[in-house]
Amino acid sequence: MDRACYCSAAVSFFFLLTAASPPGHLQKLGSHRPPDLLVDEVDDELSPQNFWDRYVKSSVPAIFREAARHSPAFEKWTDDYMLKNYPNMELRLEAKEEKDGHLPRGDLGIGRDYLSNVVGYYHTTNTYVVSELPSPMFKDVHVLPCLSCGTFAERIQEINLWVSGGGTSSVLHRDAFHAINCLYNGTKEWLLIDPKFEDKIYITEEAKYEIGGRSDIDVDAVDMEEFPLIQDVQYSLFTINAGDCLFLPGGYWHQVRSSGTHNFAVSVLFSRIKSFIGTGCEQPGYKPLDQFDIVWVYNGTGMMSMGNMDVEDIRELLLKFCEDERGLSQEKLLEEIAEIYDTFPENSRALAYQHVSKAFDEILDPLGNGYATREHILSLTRDQLKSLALAIELPEPSNTYEFEYALYDAEDIRYLIEHLARKESLTRQEFVKEYTNKETIFGSSKIGNEVFSVLDREGLGHVTMEQLSDGRLELALEPFRVHHPRNSVPDRIFVHNHDEL
Repeated sequence: MDRACYCSAAVSFFFLLTAASPPGHLQKLGSHRPPDLLVDEVDDELSPQNFWDRYVKSSVPAIFREAARHSPAFEKWTDDYMLKNYPNMELRLEAKEEKDGHLPRGDLGIGRDYLSNVVGYYHTTNTYVVSELPSPMFKDVHVLPCLSCGTFAERIQEINLWVSGGGTSSVLHRDAFHAINCLYNGTKEWLLIDPKFEDKIYITEEAKYEIGGRSDIDVDAVDMEEFPLIQDVQYSLFTINAGDCLFLPGGYWHQVRSSGTHNFAVSVLFSRIKSFIGTGCEQPGYKPLDQFDIVWVYNGTGMMSMGNMDVEDIRELLLKFCEDERGLSQEKLLEEIAEIYDTFPENSRALAYQHVSKAFDEILDPLGNGYATREHILSLTRDQLKSLALAIELPEPSNTYEFEYALYDAEDIRYLIEHLARKESLTRQEFVKEYTNKETIFGSSKIGNEVFSVLDREGLGHVTMEQLSDGRLELALEPFRVHHPRNSVPDRIFVHNHDEL
């Protein structure tokens, strides 16, 4: 075959393949058809009652153009301002792309760093911030009038922060809570899919049983042959610019692409309430976050509470568990959660039951009657419900300083230590170098030094194989045993997603 015939055949074969492939095959999500669902653009002076009647009650998204301009953050949030005013705030980190399987490392371990450090590298590295907004920054963010009073204001759950240098792309996912997401810098392209299409978007198996969750499809190259039902999915596609806000109903499927060298956004999460009472809504207006009594608040250091459950859900569950006119017994409560706790290792299971039993005695049955009445459950305060939630639901590892211990198997760390210690002795410098090596563990310097400090109890800067046999190695490995999923807990009881918005 001559060159001309060969090229002609190749071109014909290409067009044959193209014609045989369904629209949007191996292209980004949304290429299978034009967007065909519009999203309302509403006035930022929309009353709380109308917001409830028209959008929240029916879970209908809405765009508030230029509403974020009323927040000081719109003008103030530059790198210099952040560095000057909030340098010591601790932020949670994720990777823009997870193809290499590595999470960002910071001074505080994997997945956490000081804001002062993040400002120096988030523009140029595979890192972006997905964190709770530290409460000292609340004064810079104003809540929209439609959310500023009544039941809405009473049920604000948590505040989240997104910071990136652009180039982030989320999976297709849904979140548990309603949210108003406001953008202060950059742009975000949102693709929304109504929950009525979720039987066609191939939800991950575990997400079928969660309030949040994600789809199995690759949003950058949708395989229409493997996932053919996507062809029938209608969607909305629009751009949120700096200064705009979006109401995203809880449970609404969405995929987001962010751009701009400075992309700052804040999301106010609030409960999926069943009714609205407009107490105090006579003159709604923009109000700073620090004027609200938010359920879960992060002060900028220590334990975060991203994804903690709505405490009113705890109350509903307790009422549901009530077995007779007396109310709820401790035995019944433990029985209801046994399916989850029985999957724990024996020591973790015993500790979990101990925490729940203690919380039951102190909060639900303070008089020692052996049960909690419906009246008592209905009278529980928010703080009491929060204490119960923390006792029943185990902390998300990425909210803690122990997150890195949850990422690695103790036996992998053991192998590394014993391998390195086979020579005359192992120094701190040698261990930390290998622990942080991308080709071995790729952990952080912080945790590497913590592990070695346990091994080097004498503080000599080195350890021998003989010293490792006296129990110190097992002690150094204990945090990995406790926190690693193979040895500790499976998924949380109540799962709320916080993927890139």
